Amino acid sequence: MRINRILFLALMSSSLFITKGYGQTVTIDGELRSRGEIRDGFQSPLYKGADAGTGGFLRTKLGATYDDGKLSAKIQFINTNVSGQTPVTGATNGGTGTTVGVSEAWLAYSFAPEFSAAFGRQILSFDDGRLFSGNDFAATPSYHDLLLLKYKSKGGFQAQAGAAFSHNNDNTYMSDQAYKVANNYRSMYLLWLGQKVEKVNISAIFVNDNYNQNSTNNLDPKMQSRYTTGLNFDMNEADMPLFFHAAGYLQFGKNPQGSKLSSYYINGKVGYKFTPVISANIGTDIFSGSSYNDILKGKDNHFNKLYGANHYFYGYMEYWTNVPNQGLWQWYVGVTGNINDKCNVSLNYNKFSTMKDYGRLDPADPDSEYKKARNIGGELDLIGRYSYSKSFLIEGGVSTYFKNKNVTLYKTPAGNPDTNGRIQSTPLWAYIMLTFRPTFLSTKVNVDK
Repeated sequence: MRINRILFLALMSSSLFITKGYGQTVTIDGELRSRGEIRDGFQSPLYKGADAGTGGFLRTKLGATYDDGKLSAKIQFINTNVSGQTPVTGATNGGTGTTVGVSEAWLAYSFAPEFSAAFGRQILSFDDGRLFSGNDFAATPSYHDLLLLKYKSKGGFQAQAGAAFSHNNDNTYMSDQAYKVANNYRSMYLLWLGQKVEKVNISAIFVNDNYNQNSTNNLDPKMQSRYTTGLNFDMNEADMPLFFHAAGYLQFGKNPQGSKLSSYYINGKVGYKFTPVISANIGTDIFSGSSYNDILKGKDNHFNKLYGANHYFYGYMEYWTNVPNQGLWQWYVGVTGNINDKCNVSLNYNKFSTMKDYGRLDPADPDSEYKKARNIGGELDLIGRYSYSKSFLIEGGVSTYFKNKNVTLYKTPAGNPDTNGRIQSTPLWAYIMLTFRPTFLSTKVNVDK
């Protein structure tokens, strides 16, 4: 019933736009996404004897978009429920019912064909999504509340500049007070520049995010400033069989906990389209890491990948979406084939190791055993996608992780251990996902001024 009320409000809002505007386009659309999963060692291995977990979730979106050529806006509501999380009687018998949040709410104005500004809750995505992404595969996507300025010249040069500020609640900006919401910044500033040169897209990014996490005085907060900058090179033309991507980033300043930060991240990929339906690629990602001595000295050489995508880049089983303090080196190889114009299948293999040794088993004891343990296994992913139509997608896959004894130094096994504490040898994950994105209404109305 709540979704019905939201749809009613969206329709009423669109009618207000229609009666007052000139040459407006109003669109009301939505999304229904359901994913079922078998988790037999997903994200962390299981103890032997522990049964695999099964479950799923439903994500629902409903949005309204308005555009009159100069002024545009979007409001999108979202609800995500794990199956069974909400009692079936909760919404009608005094229970908690469902919770509807706002995933997008922004207003944009075009000052000129080349220049515009947008303010509000927005999904940010730059380049290949490694630093900023909407994280669409996750149950709850990522968004930012910010002011974003955009410029695009006739020659193709692009620039985007953004600023965001965060507060705990309405009272906390009566005066300067600490903001300590986990994994979120107090303020953030970004600049992205892009230009296509011949067939290569070249871009540069600079990000400054600031934290109060280490403040001891909430009324006189101490700010920790982190800086990330880098370059991207990308080529993927429809008429060329060769494609590639390369990027490099530096990170410096201080981490949210106040330690001195100096780190880097490099990634590269090259691929070849053997036929219009078959292609292959090979690539690597290298995250710098901190050694045992670095940590003792209060130094941080571990690169934080900010607000980027996780699932698609570092293995579908998500063992290393949070890069270990010791850093990460992965190389991967994959092949993709189009069975027909609607069906696609891909097979990928990822190999993982750390950049630095694990260090002391007991950091508090300098005489405890020292572990090198850089090899942390590999993963095989088989994914299939079927586009029934432009609005309906069926996707499924199965993944397995080739674990070794080093993995459990970084990942705590799940389930109840047996008397020997034995751990499964080959974790497994499988899923099937249905995504339906209908357009309920799309109309353009010309009204006399």
